[in-house]
Order: sequence, then structure tokens, then C-alpha cells
Amino acid sequence: MTEPRFTFLLGLLLLVACGCNSKPKTTTPSGRYSADSLMALASTDLDAAYQRIGEGELGGELSAHEAALMNANITYLFTENYTLAKDHCRNAIDALDKNDDERRMTALHLLSTIAETDKDFNTCIKAYSEGKAIASRNKLPLEEYKFDYIAGKCMFDLDLHDEGIALMQSSIDKAKPLVKTESDFGNLVYFVNNLINCYLAVGNMQKALEASETLEDLLGSMETKYPDDKPYCDSYRYHLYAERAVAKVSLGQTDAQADFDRALAYDFAYSADGCMLQADYYAVTGQVDSVASLLARYPYQGTD
Repeated sequence: MTEPRFTFLLGLLLLVACGCNSKPKTTTPSGRYSADSLMALASTDLDAAYQRIGEGELGGELSAHEAALMNANITYLFTENYTLAKDHCRNAIDALDKNDDERRMTALHLLSTIAETDKDFNTCIKAYSEGKAIASRNKLPLEEYKFDYIAGKCMFDLDLHDEGIALMQSSIDKAKPLVKTESDFGNLVYFVNNLINCYLAVGNMQKALEASETLEDLLGSMETKYPDDKPYCDSYRYHLYAERAVAKVSLGQTDAQADFDRALAYDFAYSADGCMLQADYYAVTGQVDSVASLLARYPYQGTD
């Protein structure tokens, strides 16, 4: 199964941007130097965003930590230069006081996530271990479970599929009752959607179907609590219905087409990444001509 980068970016944008705005020890940057403003600028002019971050640090609007972490965010989200993104992350960590556990933990979560994406497992596990230790020391179980999820994904990527999925599923099950904030919901939605893709990848369609029910409930709760996040939720609903359709076809369920039709009602279905999920459905239903047509329009550049 494909793991569309656009969805990954949305998840991390919500996760990290919200995280960057919850630092009790500093004044939250606002206006020109807020996370939202810088992310919006980076999406259209990355060089200008880097320049503005430098300007904010030079003028004292952003601390060295905030500037480095934002540089890490936008490098990760809008480029594939993961080495540079990790370097920015390390600079953000180095700029912190050694006792600033909260912000160190946030930066370590980002570093481990970038490293997992880059398949840099040594960096990922090292950041995971330090971050989990901080979370445990501060009695923050939800943060521990977030790090456990990343460790589980690393295991899956290392072909320890059963062990990785078990840890991912366990961390999600433990985190669900503790989710309270917008960024918590954003984390969990991304985690569950990724878990569905892992179940599909190993052919466990029944578990993929069960996880899709969890994702649907999460999206409903998130949109109720945070109506402004509807575009984010809708992008995941497309994945939910498309992935569910694949699982149902594989299980011989006759209502798979209805789920696929629901997926096609979302604009994201017709993006390049969205079309890759369409191709997955057409492949399992034996619609070879439809797969060929999609791939001709949106040739997949990944390695799967």
C-alpha cells in the first residue's frame, strides 16, 4: 500500500505546529512569526520562510530553539532533505536548557519521526529512548505512548512486522482514553491511519477493517470538537473509505464499492497522492485498465 506524503505532511503540520504553540516558558510568537504564518508562507515560498525565521531570530521575536525547530519543521514538511531537517532538530535541542524537559521531549518526538521517515533507525531509537525516559520521569503516559508508536513503526520498517504492529496497536489503545487536545487528536488520527496501512501491507484485512472503525470515530470526535479542522478530517476520510474499500474487497464483502464511491466524493481523491489509493482499489478489484490510466497521469515516484 502507498503511504501518501501529503497525508503525512498534514499530520505533522497539525502535530508540530500545535506543539510549537504550547510552550509555557516562553511567550508564544504571534503574527508574522507564528507557526501558522510561517507554515503558510513555507507552503508557497520556502526560501522566504527560511528568511523570515532568520529575521525573527535576529530581531528577538524567535528564540534560537524556536527558530531551529521551525526550520526543522518546514524542511521536513516541504522538502525531502531529511539530513538537514535532523540537523535543525539537533540545533533546537542543543539550544535548550538541560532541564527544559517539555520542549526537549517535543523536539525529540520530531527528531525521531523525521529519522523514522528517513529510515535512520539509529537516530530514531536514540531519540525515542531519550524522549520516552523524559516522559516517564515526568509521569506523562500519553507522551510515552507516542514514542512507543514510533518505536513500533521502526520495528515494522525493519521487517519485524508482528512485533511492530503489536506495539503500534498497543500504544494507540492506551493513548485513546487520554486524548484531550487538538494536537493529541491530530497525532492519533495519523497513527491509526498509518496502522491501517501496515495491516493492509501484511494482508490482515480484518484488523485493517477494525482499525478503520476506530479512525472513523476519531475523525467524528475531532471535527465535533474542532470544526475548523474539517479539511484535515476530510483528507483522512478519503483515506478511510478508500482503505476500507480495499479491505472489504479482499474479505469478499459486497459493500466495498459503496465505500469507494464515498471516497471519490472528496476533492483529495483527485490529487496525485489520492490517485495512488484509487490505484490500490482498482488493483485488488482487477481493473487493470483503470490502474494503467491512473499511473499514466500520475506516475508513482516511490520505491514500493
